[in-house]
Amino acid sequence: MIFFTSILSYLIGSIPFAYILIKIYVKQDIRIIGSGNVGAMNSYETTGKKWIGIVVFFLDMLKGLAAVLIVCFISENDFLSVALSVIFAVVGHNYSIFLKFKGGRGLATAVGVGLATFPLAVVFWGIFWLIGIYILKKDLFIANAIALICSPIAFYFLPDNWILSSSIFAINQTLFIKSTVALLCAVIFLAHIEPLKQIFNKKDAE
Repeated sequence: MIFFTSILSYLIGSIPFAYILIKIYVKQDIRIIGSGNVGAMNSYETTGKKWIGIVVFFLDMLKGLAAVLIVCFISENDFLSVALSVIFAVVGHNYSIFLKFKGGRGLATAVGVGLATFPLAVVFWGIFWLIGIYILKKDLFIANAIALICSPIAFYFLPDNWILSSSIFAINQTLFIKSTVALLCAVIFLAHIEPLKQIFNKKDAE
């Protein structure tokens, strides 16, 4: 069951909405234009159309939400099955089998899986992202990195009853929930390493 639900989540996460929409409306391959990222931001930046970026974001978010809810139903809310679906849906987005294992950076899909499972983690991510973008560094990737590092740490120190009351899981071991959130952030952070390297290399050259 766990193997099946993990593969199912990966396949749902692999649906490349940005690639599909750009192909339909712009007749281009998003992998070879702009940053090459198969996500909402590159969809907007390469087309100049805000509605395309917004639609891609919500479709990517919804596929994460759908993957988790489907696995919840199939597995009868088994924690391990759902926790793995959280991870594999984002892995599918970042390394889509339909795009020769290329994809996006997983943020929109992570919002979807997070809202379905650990909404407080999404709230913390949003708070730290705002701090990063408006106070510390006005750069999208740096703000993302700050949020990805700080939000699981803050989530870890939350009172257990807060986590359990906001989660769909009826379990007593919140350590498993905290570990899943940390692993999810690590998966997304991996997709940010290359653009972060480019940012810091550029600053060193200045």
